[in-house]
Amino acid sequence: MRRILIAIASLVLITAIGFFSYQHIKQQQAKDSSQMFDVVMTDKMNQLYEQAQDWTKPVQLDIHDKRLAGHYKQISEFLLSYWVQNVNARNEYLRKLKAAKWDTFLNVDRLDLDKKQKYAETEKMLADVRIASDQYQAEYEKIHKTFLAKIQELSVDADMRQLLEMKLGSQKNVDQDHTIFTIELQILDDAEEMFKLLKNYSWQKKDHMILFHENAQVKKFNELYQDVLKLNAKIDKIKKNNTKVLDEEL
Repeated sequence: MRRILIAIASLVLITAIGFFSYQHIKQQQAKDSSQMFDVVMTDKMNQLYEQAQDWTKPVQLDIHDKRLAGHYKQISEFLLSYWVQNVNARNEYLRKLKAAKWDTFLNVDRLDLDKKQKYAETEKMLADVRIASDQYQAEYEKIHKTFLAKIQELSVDADMRQLLEMKLGSQKNVDQDHTIFTIELQILDDAEEMFKLLKNYSWQKKDHMILFHENAQVKKFNELYQDVLKLNAKIDKIKKNNTKVLDEEL
């Protein structure tokens, strides 16, 4: 009987040791997976950041990585796919602005020539930029809505699903590119007001400057122009801060 009790006690001890060893192994595996997730995401986001700087072509990033498996693989691919689509939407919008020659809107020589053509080029430019802005806004909202729905399809626990929903919600609120876009819309509004002045009031080119004949128009045009300069400075500041944060994180 004593031998049986000893045998049972030994079995319980071995089972307990085996259980705790298994738990330790699982915990270590989870820790290793978490660390590998950080490594992979840092690597992929670095690649994405580098490619995103060249807005002249779409980002081509392989979101898959053999170093990850299970939930970590799903989450990594989900987040990377979300960011890639956002970057590509933004860069496509920038390409449309370039195609519309948006960067030449206030070129005085161009405006002076276009005045002789009843502003046909500038009319088309502003129309194209407004369309591009509307399309980008719609695509941005579509991407966000689509990925919020996709969260429910992931094979992850409820807590992780909720965390991803919060991540996408906060991402939308602090998205630097979209913050810049809202400022760009203000610039477009100012540009349209400036164009109204150019169309409706007499002006002439002198020393690469626009000179209106009436002080009221001079004052209004200069106010709009100064506002555009301030908004552009605001965009530059956001870009610099964003670059600094990314460099620190990467």
